[in-house]
Amino acid sequence: YREAELILTERTAISPLYLGSEGVLVRQQSVTPEKVEGEVEVHITSKGDNSCMLNVAITDPDGVRTYTKRQRAKPVVVPFTIENPALWSPDRPALYTVTATIGDETVTDSVTVRTGFRAIAASTADGLTINGERIPVHGVTLYHDNALSGGTLAPEDYDADLQQIRELGANALRSAVIPHAQ
Repeated sequence: YREAELILTERTAISPLYLGSEGVLVRQQSVTPEKVEGEVEVHITSKGDNSCMLNVAITDPDGVRTYTKRQRAKPVVVPFTIENPALWSPDRPALYTVTATIGDETVTDSVTVRTGFRAIAASTADGLTINGERIPVHGVTLYHDNALSGGTLAPEDYDADLQQIRELGANALRSAVIPHAQ
């Protein structure tokens, strides 16, 4: 019901096979309005030499580069700090772009992921809070089917479902039976 891809890479590439990811994982460790500290973990596959030149760049929601690092290693964890970040919230979903490239003279592979930085907490007293603001949760369960196409959903079907969910006033979604499509 979903597309399948055959992925051809150079001899040294950012691994498209690491835990169902694209090989680039962004982990935030601390988030405040003043700064975000975290790490970018890049998984590299290589036939032969185990090291390569890695470049990591983080761009803010307005397209301004806020962090860059260049180093030789495999696999690699790159710590980062971003001062005065635009924090992600349901009302303002500020997304940063994280790009990892490998190659010395020329780029042989590149992976870009988008992420939002936010502080999430949950307690019995406050419920769910994002960046210190209480967010009431109104959720729905999404089933993987459609009256016209059955279980073979197209992107337009997902868009229609999400529009209807927004119209209901829901801000949380869970899949009833299978993982969501990308």
